[in-house]
Amino acid sequence: MHRRTLLAGVGVSLVLAVAGCAERDSSGEPGNDNAARNGNGENNSGRVADVEFQTRGDARDVDAAVSDNPKVEVDGESREISVEGRYGIGDRCHDEVLADLVYHEEHDSLTITLSRKHDGGDECELEDQEVPYRVFVRLDGSLPGVVEVSEDGNGARGGATRVELD
Repeated sequence: MHRRTLLAGVGVSLVLAVAGCAERDSSGEPGNDNAARNGNGENNSGRVADVEFQTRGDARDVDAAVSDNPKVEVDGESREISVEGRYGIGDRCHDEVLADLVYHEEHDSLTITLSRKHDGGDECELEDQEVPYRVFVRLDGSLPGVVEVSEDGNGARGGATRVELD
């Protein structure tokens, strides 16, 4: 378990630093693999000011079932987008990750993808994990016209939400 905690801390720190946010920490659970990017694969840090991914303990009060679509809320004044939900990530050899957070300038849209990552273990308990989560994204500048969220957890496409903000 200490290996997971160490890897989670490194992953979360790297993503938060690249996304321009070193002052806000995540839950300490397994974290993000990819930096916030724009649609061209370049760093999004000029547009995305802050990203926080909370799971498990920090999101235990999320009132959602795996069968529910992600819930998106927007605060126009602070330019913060919050997403919450619950998704399945499969057996105990997988950890939850914020796999992608992409601002597509040409489409004026923000895409958020939650997924899973194999932790390298080879002895996996056959228990289907359900993970509650929250994602907070604060933007510099105006809000995007569209926010799309997808949960791609245990190999099967989970919930998805598309919210038009215009």
